[in-house]
Amino acid sequence: MIKDELKKRNLSIYKCSKMANIPYTTLLELVNNKSCFENCSIKTISKLSALLNISISDLISNELEYRMPFEEFRSETCHKLKSLGDIKFIKYIYENNLILNYYNKSWYEESFYLLALIDYISEKNCIPVAKEYNFIRNQKLKNTVYPRDTNLLSTLNNSAKAKKEAQKNAIPTFLKYNIVETNVYNVE
Repeated sequence: MIKDELKKRNLSIYKCSKMANIPYTTLLELVNNKSCFENCSIKTISKLSALLNISISDLISNELEYRMPFEEFRSETCHKLKSLGDIKFIKYIYENNLILNYYNKSWYEESFYLLALIDYISEKNCIPVAKEYNFIRNQKLKNTVYPRDTNLLSTLNNSAKAKKEAQKNAIPTFLKYNIVETNVYNVE
């Protein structure tokens, strides 16, 4: 959020740190999500809030929101798909603007997972994909995300065989974003 606010105001991190009298490294780490407001003094948060003319609650709202572990998110998403069905699920994701909401919070695993899922379901049902997400489609996660079971098996066997096998069986739409997913409908 801070990055967007600085961009709107055409402020560099350095200039903002000088204007708000906040150490440059503190602000840099906040902007790049390497630190969080929880590690800042209320004085620092207040200075930044005043400079950007944003309420403290709005400034720290992203950090107040619970982010579940990705495996749990994946499971809940697949359960939602199963309960709603393909078309109602697509409508639910679009109406709630979930892909962009997650993307704007830098919750890239969730954003890419939903985009891959929507694209996969759309293709399966001969529905055109939403073009407003094209700027996201050019990106992918830096590191491949595997299902928990695959990671566990790989660790227990001290071998990459399970990961290679999972990638071989992965749905290409998900693999494009470095997410290994083999079946979105088989949830318990």
